[in-house]
Amino acid sequence: MKIVSGGQTGVDRAALDAALEYGVEAGGWCPEGRKAEDGVIPAKYPVQELPQAGPRQRTKKNVLDSDGTVIIYFKYPVGGTQETILFCMKAKKPYLLLDATELSPERAAQRVNSFTKTYNMAVLNVAGPRGSREPGAYAYAKEVIAQVLKDQKGSGGKDKMEGKDISVVRARQIAFEEINRDSQESLELVECTEPTAQLACYLKGKRSLADCYFFHVGSRTPRIGSGRIIGISKQDGEVVCDGDVGE
Repeated sequence: MKIVSGGQTGVDRAALDAALEYGVEAGGWCPEGRKAEDGVIPAKYPVQELPQAGPRQRTKKNVLDSDGTVIIYFKYPVGGTQETILFCMKAKKPYLLLDATELSPERAAQRVNSFTKTYNMAVLNVAGPRGSREPGAYAYAKEVIAQVLKDQKGSGGKDKMEGKDISVVRARQIAFEEINRDSQESLELVECTEPTAQLACYLKGKRSLADCYFFHVGSRTPRIGSGRIIGISKQDGEVVCDGDVGE
């Protein structure tokens, strides 16, 4: 499971530090210039600058690009933490609220584990107050996320938790991000169930047909057996084939 945050002091960096220490993929979006309350976000944090964006825009982007968000707060969610909740609600994205004044790190970690398993999450966004607002935010958040990652490593689960494949919704999100990475316009995706097109894509990627999701690219009414097809592994979300097939 990938951990993302905005790179701010406090909860954001705690989550990233926990991921880096456990060898788990980490990332997320940060404001242009890698700005944070203590200056520039250190280079060790693998967050990506969002062009012409401030804290609000990067918060929204991290919510949209993740499968769900864990929101840590202390008694009352305020400021950017409160705004994160609103973004989740508007985008209809799953979110979990953790009151650090009520939950021990151990209990909070249990709730996060249940949350990620319920939604079979591959990308988890972690949000909460900055260090200057809540001095204890870093220590609490790091203990929670570290325990979550420890539990998941112990069960052998990252993207494929408890033997479950990633969902078709998650696969479509991966495919959408891949095809629109360098595109000047937002391309459409339609799930491909046509065997001829699936086979052609499969032959490019050398994976079992049953182990992949397939999507037509750029058309709501694709021609049978032709067009651009992208295949996503059900096991780990890897792009296994992407190209034009048929005529």
